Amino acid sequence: MKRIIFPLLLAGLLAGCGDNTDKPKESQSADTFAFDSSALKTVPLAADEIKDVSLAYELAPGTKFRYRLTSITEDKQSIVADTTISQTVLQTMSYLIDAEIKEVDQSKVFEVELKFAQIGVNADVNGNKVTYRSGTKLDSADKEKYTEYEAMINTPFSARVDRYGEILEILRADRIANKALEMRGYQDSLSSVEKKNYQLDLIEGALKPVVNQIFRKLTDRKVSKDSTWQMLQQPVELPIFRLNNLHQYKVTGFEKYNENKIAVIDVELISNIVVSPEAKRNGVTVTKPSYSGTGKFYFNVDKKLFQKVTTRTDLHLTMEMMAPTPSGMRKVKRIQNAVTRNILELL
Repeated sequence: MKRIIFPLLLAGLLAGCGDNTDKPKESQSADTFAFDSSALKTVPLAADEIKDVSLAYELAPGTKFRYRLTSITEDKQSIVADTTISQTVLQTMSYLIDAEIKEVDQSKVFEVELKFAQIGVNADVNGNKVTYRSGTKLDSADKEKYTEYEAMINTPFSARVDRYGEILEILRADRIANKALEMRGYQDSLSSVEKKNYQLDLIEGALKPVVNQIFRKLTDRKVSKDSTWQMLQQPVELPIFRLNNLHQYKVTGFEKYNENKIAVIDVELISNIVVSPEAKRNGVTVTKPSYSGTGKFYFNVDKKLFQKVTTRTDLHLTMEMMAPTPSGMRKVKRIQNAVTRNILELL
């Protein structure tokens, strides 16, 4: 069985909430996926009114909350050889995610149970439109195409996260993996190693990226207005190049939203693209690559959670290499320009 690629979240960066003791309620709007990418409507607080604030996720067992996560990608690619082939992909992926804190240990590491209540996809590939919404009736071809999404709906999994947002472990992903394999008819035909690899693909490609959007690692220091810090990220290894990413943060101020105090944080992604030695040996050249990003985080100081997060990443890349074409070996150029926006909203 080939390894499954989960096209859920590809970007590294990235409205109120009811009583935490209540079960998250279904949205009453006509479209539960209708997102708001604008700035949070808040009232500024005086600079000396609040300071030395912790950005830790200090959550009590039984706390329940719901997020809407929207990921919007516009990806334009061209391959120039004997002829030019162009592709434009516009994609919006939407998730409603229910979460509950199950337990907190003595070191304040908490286990959170998460469940996808709804998933929606709207895509346009060179004018060919694709739509998926969980809960709708699918034909056999669409069932095969969206098996992983169908398996994820209302199937809970868990994550262990420390108070500062470090994701330590994804638990119970086998529930989703086994359900998807059963739907595909592979449950009895795969080896234990193949099943394990499939589950790891599911965790790294679909589940962990979502958890990373909800619980972001910030700082273990208390912050005030104009506090700054930076965090070096794990390098992202890709077939042609490596991304070395640095996140820079600044608390621009504190504001009030529905009687809650909000820390407003500006974020910038600074990236360095390093072409791999193997790619260079194979004659691959990368011209003026750039990967950058910005974000605005609204951390609810009273609820100990993000109220809202908006991020944008931009990738611009031109690569050239020798490749076989109908007229023989010749230089082929690939040009890619991609923009991804993520919007996380506490409901």
